[in-house]
Amino acid sequence: MRKKAKSPTLIGFLLLIAAGLVAGSHPLTGESRDASQDGRLVPPTTLEGLIEPWEDLSIGVGVEGVVGEVYVRRGQAVKKGDLIARLESSVEEAQYELALATSEMRTALEGAQVRERIAGIRAERHRELYEDGAVTREELEQALSEHELGVIGVQDAENSLLRTALDAKVMKAILDRRTVKSPVDGIIVEKFLSPGELVNRAGSGDVVRIAQVDPLKIDIIAPLELFGEIKPGRRALVYPEAPIGGTHEATVTVVDPIVDAASGTFRIRLELPNEDLRVPSGVRCRVQFQE
Repeated sequence: MRKKAKSPTLIGFLLLIAAGLVAGSHPLTGESRDASQDGRLVPPTTLEGLIEPWEDLSIGVGVEGVVGEVYVRRGQAVKKGDLIARLESSVEEAQYELALATSEMRTALEGAQVRERIAGIRAERHRELYEDGAVTREELEQALSEHELGVIGVQDAENSLLRTALDAKVMKAILDRRTVKSPVDGIIVEKFLSPGELVNRAGSGDVVRIAQVDPLKIDIIAPLELFGEIKPGRRALVYPEAPIGGTHEATVTVVDPIVDAASGTFRIRLELPNEDLRVPSGVRCRVQFQE
């Protein structure tokens, strides 16, 4: 019985593999082979990525209250530390000013110091008089006790000043919790609350959303063949999709040490400087790693 002839499709596929092996390229991916003796594949140097904000933050307050002022608008650029919003805080401000004023009042301490000094002089005089036999032992002990009470009075006045200073510090912290400041340089992407609106436990308390767009980050999914080849600090050229275009330089900052077993890939993150804000976030790009 004659053997069944092989399918033309299968024969062509085998010929393609043979041709690829002779030419020194991978028969399925088209990647060229390294000139090294082990014949390993040279990993691709260009990958697809997505340009995103370095940070995308929702900023809010952690206490309940009524929004007093919102000092920014959508699209506005802000610097780290800029005031974003403030809850209505007239009571807290008054309490802070009172605590601050009280902490600076030193009259009680100064009076206690004067009394202690006078009591000390009197006690020393009574000691001399006692040695001369002019006062009794009981009178000397009374003078010494008054001096000790004077010392305690000074310590009490100093502790009182310390307590009022701490009260002022606590009130300042309470007041600060009712203000919202930007933690980064960025752009106001969205405003959630306006003056007069209530911030309560039922809501998130978010006032605005801020995107840090200098620098930008690029997260890419790399094939396993690249693992070990790409390391932090390596430079790359970034080509944003049209109509943005242009060529920009980025640096690898993170290479995940974990490979996804299902897809045989791992993640790489690059940092793209964007001082002039010419590159918008949210666009796709090609990343070409440099030697």
